[in-house]
Amino acid sequence: MHACIGLAASVACAASASAQQHDVSPVAVQLDVWSFTPIVTQTGSATTVHSFLALKDPGSVVGANITAVWYVRDPLNPAVWNPKSWQTQDQWQIIQQIKVALAIPDSSDDRWLTIVLPPQTSTATTEPASNFAFGVLESDPLAPIVVQSQDPQPLVQYLSDIGYPAANMQSSTSSSGCTQTTTLNGMATGVEASLAADQSSAVSSSVMHAYWAATCAQQLGTPPPPPTCPPSKTYGAAGAWGAWTGVSDYASCGSSVPCTGGVICSYCRTSRRIRSRVVTITAANCAVTTCTQTQTQTGEEKHVCACQPAPCPAGPIVVPYCPTAINIAPITPTTTNSGDWLPPC
Repeated sequence: MHACIGLAASVACAASASAQQHDVSPVAVQLDVWSFTPIVTQTGSATTVHSFLALKDPGSVVGANITAVWYVRDPLNPAVWNPKSWQTQDQWQIIQQIKVALAIPDSSDDRWLTIVLPPQTSTATTEPASNFAFGVLESDPLAPIVVQSQDPQPLVQYLSDIGYPAANMQSSTSSSGCTQTTTLNGMATGVEASLAADQSSAVSSSVMHAYWAATCAQQLGTPPPPPTCPPSKTYGAAGAWGAWTGVSDYASCGSSVPCTGGVICSYCRTSRRIRSRVVTITAANCAVTTCTQTQTQTGEEKHVCACQPAPCPAGPIVVPYCPTAINIAPITPTTTNSGDWLPPC
């Protein structure tokens, strides 16, 4: 038996298992200005978290700040996370390097939790991932000072604030009072539980926060804080329109038109059709509910009879007063009006 040591070796070791496939999880989490996208390993029917790629909100980047940290799970000790990072700030070049290393398909590009749009042609950075500790790269000339500091966080935060290649990840991942390792373990457990239950992204986010809070509670010995989520509404795609249905009797409409042997008569009625959609609502406490809305479209359905003896019968009448040889089946309204989605959600 041999151990996989180092980034290149661990990637090669993972790739050597033909039954294993890597992909990007549809479940992700936002912590402070960092988004954490889980990369999962699928072995048969089992799905486990392989790593988290943390990406910094570009709007909070100052100068040469580090913008990506990759937390890779130790394959021999799942409770240990090995952070890697890069000096390059191009998040999609970093993503591409990880995709190539783990054979992650392009079809999962929309799952990377970053507001940076992917370029039409994305190339991997040639810069190898480096060990990352206490907020700086191990190769950084200030790394010994940071590591030997009794409390590195204030120093790393200062370096980050002035635009130095640093990232105060301890502050972002330990805001609940948990250690960074506990936070990552809790998030990983929540992601795996959510994917195993095949839940929606909104529900999975709530489940993940709950596992994270429970893991923190075990470490701290205190009740976990309630999960919090950004309140949101997600509007599902509108369904197909239903059939047109008359909601009034036919009545004479427009002036009769003279014709040989009589007049041409027109009859109109109001018709409507309905479609629906589902709104998914996420509350601040991460509770998820749904609301079904409907939209009504109204229109005028008009029938024109063939030439018939005058005069045109006045309405209202149940069906157009046309000779039986004329088709009186409902026709598509020519003038329509779509109402609001109701009820409000």
